[in-house]
Amino acid sequence: ERFAFRFFELHSDAMTIVGKSLVAKESRFVLEGHERSRQRFVREFCRTQQLARRIAEEFNKKLDAIPNIDNSTPRVCFLDCWEYDLIDKNMGKQSVLVEPRLDETKWTKWNDNAGAVNGIKLTKEGVAEAEDNIRNMDLGLIEEGSEDNSEEEVESLHEGENTTLKFTPSEVAQAFSHFSYWATGRKRLICDIQGVYDESSNTLQLSDPVIHYYNSQREERRQVHGWTDRGRKGVGFFFHTHKEHCNSLCMLTTRGFRKAQREALVRSRHHSQGKQGNRSTIPAMPQSSNTPICPSFVAQTRNIKTDEAPRLV
Repeated sequence: ERFAFRFFELHSDAMTIVGKSLVAKESRFVLEGHERSRQRFVREFCRTQQLARRIAEEFNKKLDAIPNIDNSTPRVCFLDCWEYDLIDKNMGKQSVLVEPRLDETKWTKWNDNAGAVNGIKLTKEGVAEAEDNIRNMDLGLIEEGSEDNSEEEVESLHEGENTTLKFTPSEVAQAFSHFSYWATGRKRLICDIQGVYDESSNTLQLSDPVIHYYNSQREERRQVHGWTDRGRKGVGFFFHTHKEHCNSLCMLTTRGFRKAQREALVRSRHHSQGKQGNRSTIPAMPQSSNTPICPSFVAQTRNIKTDEAPRLV
């Protein structure tokens, strides 16, 4: 969706480079001279990347809270980005997206927005199978099929005193995408995880994320996060291929959300049985898909919102 160019800040002499090398990005869908479209692209990109950055911070907190995670397991960070106004004698003012420049020779795409993982794309047959599965399944249950590890296995990993858990950059990238789905109340999924693994900081430095948004009660909302937001289809494609790459870190970082969901389902069943038997039971959690899976996380999200962040609805 984007073109990238080298970008430098210059001294007033218009010759001397100031600061570090940067990257300027433009959407290939923006026509020349359409300044309003440029601004829309830049601001949508920054809102999307900043939302991904905040969810990454929550993911890192989850990693820090797991007792036996080895220090060699990378953390996740999305780059800062800015809007620059360039003044051109012929074209006037133009808005440009700018962010720090990463080492292109180390650039890696761990997954994309069409189900590819580590550069391996779906075949035509695989795409047809995925589309057929997505049409015929409940998206609310689509994610469950990717959990090959049992809760008992995860519990043993979590509590084993002598167990050191080490995860590769690729495993961390896939787990982050998985985590993002649960951390947003199963309404958003962050993918197209790409960037550079920086060994010095042991961090995945990421850029250009895609966020798929789908809310079964607000199906009219489409492309909430730009052209690459594929909604239900994007979420479905991710989990169609993720079932082969779902790892222990996925389970460890999402277990709290899943436990809360199971408890809500149990309360709902008790509530339904109570109505049928005309007896009082434990009040059930409202079953609207707008109800957050994890209220504590959503509360934290609300506290860190800015004017640039979209509302999590």
